[in-house]
Amino acid sequence: MKIGILMDPISGIKPYKDTSFALLLAAQNRGWSVFYLEPDWLYAEQGSPRSRMHTITVFDRNTDWFELGPAQTSDLAELDIIIQRQDPPVTLNYHYVTALLALAERQGVLVANRPNALRAANEKLLAQHYPDLCPPTLVTRDPAQLRDFLSQHGHIVLKPLDAMGGSSIFQIKVGDLNTAVIIETMIQHGLIMAQKFLPAVREGDRR
Repeated sequence: MKIGILMDPISGIKPYKDTSFALLLAAQNRGWSVFYLEPDWLYAEQGSPRSRMHTITVFDRNTDWFELGPAQTSDLAELDIIIQRQDPPVTLNYHYVTALLALAERQGVLVANRPNALRAANEKLLAQHYPDLCPPTLVTRDPAQLRDFLSQHGHIVLKPLDAMGGSSIFQIKVGDLNTAVIIETMIQHGLIMAQKFLPAVREGDRR
C-alpha cells in the first residue's frame, strides 16, 4: 500500500497532539510505504496531477520526529491513497489544490477527504446542520445583529469562518470597551460566527 499525506510543513507541527502525525505513525506501523507532500509542490501537466514527494520515516517522540528520503517527482496516480491534511485558511489556492486532487481521484486514487466535500463543507458552517448539538450560534456580517446577540447572551465568542487552531478568535462581554472595534475588524472580510461562551471549555476540548 502506497499512501501519500498532503500537509503543511511537518517541521512546524507539535507531534504530541498532531493528528496528521498520528496518521503517519499508524500507516508506518502497518508497513505501508508512506510519502510526504506539501500543497505548493502539486502541479498538473497535460491533465495529469503530479507532485514532488519524499518517502518519510517518523519517530514517536517530540524532537527530531521525522526523516525525509530523497525528493522524487511522480504522478499522484502512483499512490493508492492521498490524505489531504492541509490546514485552513481556505484560500483560493486551497481550492486549487482540491481541484488537482480531484484529478487524482478521477484516475482512481482514494482521496480522503474527498475534494468536492472539502470545497462544499466549511467545517464551521457544517456544524449548523446540527444546531441541537451546538451552543447558541449566529452567522452574520451585520454589526447590529452581533450587538443584539451579545446583549442576549452576555458573553460571546467571535470566530472567522476560514481559520483554525484558535486563530483570530475573540471573546467579548457586555460592556467591553473594545466591542465595536472587534466587531468592525472581524466583519471586514465577510461573514463570521458568533457563539455563546461556554465556561466548561476550560475543562478541555473534546471531539
